[in-house]
Amino acid sequence: MTAKGTAALFAGPGLFGTIVANDKPPQIFWYFAKAGMFVFGSGLACRAFLYGGVVQGNHWLSDHQFVDAVAVAP
Repeated sequence: MTAKGTAALFAGPGLFGTIVANDKPPQIFWYFAKAGMFVFGSGLACRAFLYGGVVQGNHWLSDHQFVDAVAVAP
């Protein structure tokens, strides 16, 4: 199921579902929701999963930004 389909499933039909499915913040929300559902452990335990999606897959952060975020995360 695509992010657009997933957003429509949870948001319901109508204008709200269409608006939610086309924005960047819902894409980020759904990615981290899936990460939370399928990866157990701390942030360091799932950093390879996060790196693959955040840096390589969606290009939301650069390599340097991701390393900095991991370094300052509690």
